Amino acid sequence: MLLAISKRVLDQIYNNNKAKLCEIRIRLMGNEVTLNHVIDHPRGAQLFLQYLQKVLAAENLEFYCAVEKFDTMCKDLMKQYLHIMKTREEHGLRVADSKLLL
Repeated sequence: MLLAISKRVLDQIYNNNKAKLCEIRIRLMGNEVTLNHVIDHPRGAQLFLQYLQKVLAAENLEFYCAVEKFDTMCKDLMKQYLHIMKTREEHGLRVADSKLLL
């Protein structure tokens, strides 16, 4: 018996929880897993960081994590901005009516 689940459905099942999604993908993909899956998994990231510390390259993972955090913050900010703009439109307000422009 073969079970097929799309990426979108899998994301919905795990409510966009990166750690859980990576756990499932790592188990399913086996040797075909990518570095992103390992880094997004808490234990995988910890082991990879230990390796990088041994070879004196931990700043590479620290930079990657900082970029991921920044990207998440930007996405959250954009969602908030779009929500505010939608609310303003629903109330008949234009962007020019506001002194606060992003």
